[in-house]
Amino acid sequence: MGESFARLGRIRTDTLFLHEPYAAEWPQIERLIPFLSSLLNSGDIKQIGLSGYAKECLSIQKESGYFFSRIQIEDDPLLTQSSLLQENGVSVDALFGVLRTAYAAGSSLSASQIFREAYQRSPGKKFLFSTTKIQHLKNLISGLSDGD
Repeated sequence: MGESFARLGRIRTDTLFLHEPYAAEWPQIERLIPFLSSLLNSGDIKQIGLSGYAKECLSIQKESGYFFSRIQIEDDPLLTQSSLLQENGVSVDALFGVLRTAYAAGSSLSASQIFREAYQRSPGKKFLFSTTKIQHLKNLISGLSDGD
């Protein structure tokens, strides 16, 4: 971790995410828990999270005894995946992939309309975007009312 932090120009980080974990990998992930705990205890990281598909994150979160403090998942505009986690007592910190899943399902709505619908349904109102284009981000959030 020291070399990774050095490349980032940091001595610690807020959140370390395990990306795209699969429930079938739980034995390997379980072996990481003592190491991850040592990073938490030393202050090198503040939180450890999971990032991926809801069913996989839910399974791993249950197996781990709810060790992971942050969850971000790929979801659809109806937020069916985050609803699955919330029904099982797991809170979702952020969503990603909302537009991709909408278009894959054949949605004819604009990106701004899809984002607004998902934003209104989301209790946490946190989304991760895979664009660095400022104008694209402005277009996505342009449809939100002042109260959102």
